[in-house]
Amino acid sequence: MLLITRRRIQDHLRRAYRSKGRDVSWGEEELAEIPSTEPGPDERIEAEWRKEWQNTVLEQALVRVRQRVNPRHYQVFEFCVLRNMRAGQAARMFGLNAAQVYLMKHRVGTALKQAVREIEKELNSAER
Repeated sequence: MLLITRRRIQDHLRRAYRSKGRDVSWGEEELAEIPSTEPGPDERIEAEWRKEWQNTVLEQALVRVRQRVNPRHYQVFEFCVLRNMRAGQAARMFGLNAAQVYLMKHRVGTALKQAVREIEKELNSAER
């Protein structure tokens, strides 16, 4: 949101500067005082760490789900969700109809969300 506001102010000042007969009292110095929306180094490190943590939890959840669900259902989920294959393509590839593909994706997705919650709960209880 700050980035949009900053750019709108810059656009307004640029137009005002270019138009003839207008007195513009704001210059580049004032624009430099508008706070930057770029995260600082600490925030970038924290965001990267959170992203890596989420990826690790997701990978562990995928391992659990792969062991729990029907292998064919997991395979359909993997191709549709993890490899971005369209449901129609997956249906033809696995000899299913689109409704079956959507149902398998939904069931494995639900199991994956549950596995993520379990892992996070285990990790939170281990920290205490």
